[in-house]
Amino acid sequence: ADMSHASGILASPDLINEFCRVKDDSSTRFIKIQVDDVNLVTKHVGPKVSDQAADFEGLKAHLEEATPCFIAFRRDDTEPPANWLLVMYVPDVAKVREKMLYASSRDALKRDLGSAYFSAEMHACDLEEMSYESFQRQTLVSETDRLSLLSASERMREKELNSHVDTGISKSAYVHSVQFPLTDEAQAAMKSFSAKEANFVRLKVDQAKEVIDLDESKTLQGGFSGFKNTVCMGEEPRFCLYAPEQAEGAKLILFVFFCPEGAKVREKMVYSTAKAACIAGAEGLGVEVQRKLEIRDNTDLTEQDLLPSEPTPEPAAAAAIRVLVGPADGGASRRSLSSRNKSLQQMIHVFCAMPMLTTFAISALECCWFKHASSS
Repeated sequence: ADMSHASGILASPDLINEFCRVKDDSSTRFIKIQVDDVNLVTKHVGPKVSDQAADFEGLKAHLEEATPCFIAFRRDDTEPPANWLLVMYVPDVAKVREKMLYASSRDALKRDLGSAYFSAEMHACDLEEMSYESFQRQTLVSETDRLSLLSASERMREKELNSHVDTGISKSAYVHSVQFPLTDEAQAAMKSFSAKEANFVRLKVDQAKEVIDLDESKTLQGGFSGFKNTVCMGEEPRFCLYAPEQAEGAKLILFVFFCPEGAKVREKMVYSTAKAACIAGAEGLGVEVQRKLEIRDNTDLTEQDLLPSEPTPEPAAAAAIRVLVGPADGGASRRSLSSRNKSLQQMIHVFCAMPMLTTFAISALECCWFKHASSS
């Protein structure tokens, strides 16, 4: 199924005609688009009044605090035809059904209007995020990344529309691939954690600076109860590292991504993006993570999470091979031929259940079994 049409809502003919009319008209700055019953329709067409920054800030006057919409915004910093920005304004306070409806209609809208016309996308969850600063932060993407979002047919259409388009953006520019480095304070806490000077570290993402900063570092007491109550604090996502006390010789370091249901959508997206960088940063400072957890509240945690993993059992196929071959030095302890035949049968059943095994390998095992079976 085509996921871009998952909601079943498409751009209305009037909206498509309106966009075709204004896309090359430099006097038009934006089109406000909303879901109306079964279609995406034009709600307002705004003229170009000032420069890009001032006009973008002026969009707030056309938005309602709790009502989602799309904005197709003409950019001055990229060349046509790919000089449009698609803004998805879906407030946190909007109804759940509306959030799902707009999220599942985005691809259909771009496809119906022409993906090649949109150089970038922007998401906002409240009026505060509808700022020009957010616009700059979210739209600084590389041309390579932008083209990777288009289908093969859309890339071909863009090439036909303008084979010499220069977007004006450096190919080395980025936003969504930001590395989220650890601050000096966070690195110092990681080193103390690695040296066992503390057994618990909580980290937070500074979205403005795009870094991972220290929130708290301490020696946590109280076992599982203390851990559970400390990890699940507040209404904002956090990263936590914890080294619970273990029996002598055992070792366990937990990485917990706490992402409460009540967190803002943008916060969830940012933390999900930064998670890998956080783990890599910790491991680069000598913290070897053995277990990774993602939780919404303390009911997602169990005491089993604080226990080291059991040794991985020997795979059935390996065990069957070991039984077949027997000890390396052969001799009296070697299995009887009939026992080995039985092991070969077991191996064939095991391997046949493995989709990656080739027909050749299975046939070889069968030949081996028949050879031994005929000599028994």
